[in-house]
Amino acid sequence: MSAFDFLKKEKKPETTESISKLRVVVTSFYDDSLQSCAEVACRILSSCAALDVVYDNSAYNPEILSLESRNFYDLIDKGRVILKRSKAQVLIWGYRVKDMLRLNFQTPRQYERTEPPSFSLLESLYLPISYFQTEPFPRQAVQVLCAAVISAADEEAYPVKRTYLEQLIGLIENEKTPENMPAEALPYIQNMLAQIYITAKDRITINELKTASSLLEQALKNKNTAKDALLLGNIYANFGQLYHRAAVEAGENSETYCQHAVECRQYARKYFNKHVFPFDYGQQTFALSRLYFTYWQQTADSQSLRDAVFYLREAEKIFSKTAFPFFWAEIENDLGAYLAILSAVTENEEVVHKAVECYENRQKIYTKDFRPLLWAKTAVDIGELYFSCGKRLKDASYLTSALSYLEQAEEIYENMKYENERSRLQIRIKTLHELLEENHD
Repeated sequence: MSAFDFLKKEKKPETTESISKLRVVVTSFYDDSLQSCAEVACRILSSCAALDVVYDNSAYNPEILSLESRNFYDLIDKGRVILKRSKAQVLIWGYRVKDMLRLNFQTPRQYERTEPPSFSLLESLYLPISYFQTEPFPRQAVQVLCAAVISAADEEAYPVKRTYLEQLIGLIENEKTPENMPAEALPYIQNMLAQIYITAKDRITINELKTASSLLEQALKNKNTAKDALLLGNIYANFGQLYHRAAVEAGENSETYCQHAVECRQYARKYFNKHVFPFDYGQQTFALSRLYFTYWQQTADSQSLRDAVFYLREAEKIFSKTAFPFFWAEIENDLGAYLAILSAVTENEEVVHKAVECYENRQKIYTKDFRPLLWAKTAVDIGELYFSCGKRLKDASYLTSALSYLEQAEEIYENMKYENERSRLQIRIKTLHELLEENHD
């Protein structure tokens, strides 16, 4: 059966609105014999109306592309330099593996998505080198390549990506597998098609779930032709984000989908070596924390809440404040929220202080001067936590701390002219003054 056959027929938009292009940079591929392949890739991608393609021929150590050593940090660092210099949203790396070319896609904030879908640098697309050496380049492969590039882009940097992906899916679903496609390339293509499909959909319904899972099942079925542990990791990661979205969006069987997502994320972590590919391992770890929290929301199972905290603590060790300051801030915010809830469930004061510490860590990144509204939002979270604890324990010190944080937030809302937020805070501040007076009496 064709790698393309599982994509269902749907009505697609007839027109595309006039929008800005996605800037893509193609590096010089890793040896001189592939130089022309990089240039062909640029020419092919330039045929897509959604892409603005540039070529970067700067030198780099080809060993960083092996994906079999601890050079992965160097690959990410070099890619970030190229992305910044070229002002691009997606970087394409090319690496020769026998008679095929392995393509990987890097973005400026690759591992910092807090909700699925996400796109890993380890997601590989294999195409025969012969495609790049003879004309014409197979139309089906062009469509998959363009869709992979758009799928990789950060949605914040290219918010209309789903519009183009829907149109490309409409083209791909009518195609058969290109001629002369090696069997070992098929599972990578099927996995990539599933990734594209998951990314393209605004909402995962039962039909979308069946389509994407069929593609991934076919990739698993064909995995023996590839013999690649990273491919298995990516397949299970995509299963994980598919079920993760279904647990939140499908509306039915959400608990079951959540459990499936947890199982798949756990499987994915087994194939991503924590010491060689820490960010892929960490991405699955962060996703597990969100899944366990979702499961707690569905079931009120307190152990799931504790598991959510446990996995966040693991992610916190991987995504450091120095290397990933904004993502680290979001991890700290989640930790603060989860610990705040856990403190209420357990009535444990020590957990309250840990939650406040996490919230204050977030404020170290989103400072009053840099992002005053985010700083104020976090101050409100701290103030509300102290308020709840002080009211429950009838402890004036907690109430006083709550008042301090809320008054600072109110001042920011006043200066920023956020009157609704300020009015709500004034009610809480008034209540705090009353409680403090009662305690004083």
